[in-house]
Amino acid sequence: MEKHENENETMQVMETTAEYLSARDEVTFRILEHIGTLRTSATGWSREMNIVAWNGGKPKFDIRDWSEDHTKMSKGITMTDNEMKRIYEWISARGTVIPSQAPEGELPADALPEAEAGL
Repeated sequence: MEKHENENETMQVMETTAEYLSARDEVTFRILEHIGTLRTSATGWSREMNIVAWNGGKPKFDIRDWSEDHTKMSKGITMTDNEMKRIYEWISARGTVIPSQAPEGELPADALPEAEAGL
């Protein structure tokens, strides 16, 4: 780190090196389990749900688009076991129907879980 003094103030500036950037930019992954393919585009890329270990870390649920040979990927979302359990609970309680004609901020009664719809 370099130190710069300006009127009795000390400011520390981190040096950014090419070595630091290249080490940060490298992404490693292992697809441990393919759960399913949501869709495949005409270009051959497919949106998949997998269990992936990123950068040597713990395996996580992962949803993203992958090239046919799985050497390239898009931005996606990763979820821990607890996050996936929460999503599962929400979907199980709510259902999977997306209301199409609900007024802004409101869900039609038929889109709510039975307990919330007063049934």
